[in-house]
Amino acid sequence: KTEVVAEGLVNPWGMVFLPDGKILVTEREGRLRVIEGGVLKPEPVSGIPEVWAKGQGGLLDLELHPDYTSNGWIYLSYS
Repeated sequence: KTEVVAEGLVNPWGMVFLPDGKILVTEREGRLRVIEGGVLKPEPVSGIPEVWAKGQGGLLDLELHPDYTSNGWIYLSYS
């Protein structure tokens, strides 16, 4: 079964679910987006490193630190 989670993403790549129910999604072009309650927040998360979105490059995957609830760390895979 395919289910639309949110509209308006451009080349979504990686996705993680936060403990509070929000979803973080990377867009290959270099944006980190937040989905809350099935709605894509209009503004991307600020402070993301500049990426090289050509060929195999861009903002790709992400993962929460095992102790995310205590330290808030999010790991990003990008070039």
